[in-house]
Amino acid sequence: MWIKHPRSGQKDTMLTIAIFGAAIIFVKVLLNGVQVAIGGFSFDFGSIDGILVAAVLTPTLGAYVTRKFKSPPPDKLKEK
Repeated sequence: MWIKHPRSGQKDTMLTIAIFGAAIIFVKVLLNGVQVAIGGFSFDFGSIDGILVAAVLTPTLGAYVTRKFKSPPPDKLKEK
């Protein structure tokens, strides 16, 4: 499943990765400090820290923003 670029309408890998990265951080924030125990197994979601957020969001959002403003508007795209 690829998200389409808002200006060109083509599949955009960096936008897709940025959205999934933001979703991962959002889920991590929601489950911050939660422990789940099922049938003797315990799973701890741990705490969120700035390094995790920076490691996931900074490269993907930075690359997306860079590409977004470098792509031409739809009316300037060449017809194939």
